[in-house]
Amino acid sequence: MKRRVHFLLKLTADAPLAQMRSAIRNKLNTYAPFSKDIDLVASEENGEIHVCGQFRFSLPQDASEIRDWVKNQWENGPYADYILWGSRIALHDCSHDEDSPTRCVENEILVK
Repeated sequence: MKRRVHFLLKLTADAPLAQMRSAIRNKLNTYAPFSKDIDLVASEENGEIHVCGQFRFSLPQDASEIRDWVKNQWENGPYADYILWGSRIALHDCSHDEDSPTRCVENEILVK
């Protein structure tokens, strides 16, 4: 089953960006992502750091393990206090072909 995860994080200016990006990449790499539509890109805007990324990866089973990891990092992880209101992570199934006009259905969304 293909899965896709989208990140749009708004972080405080003092967030340890390199460590956060590394933690996300390392976890996703354990699932052998086959596509990085948008790698984790960071920009600064009005004193906030914005990080966005979009990855596709294959899982032989449901996404509960990565979903639980993301949710735990979001709520209780070492970087949770750096995540600002307006941040969003979506995890969803990607069952269509790449050139298909149909959209994925987001079935797990975390929003601050």
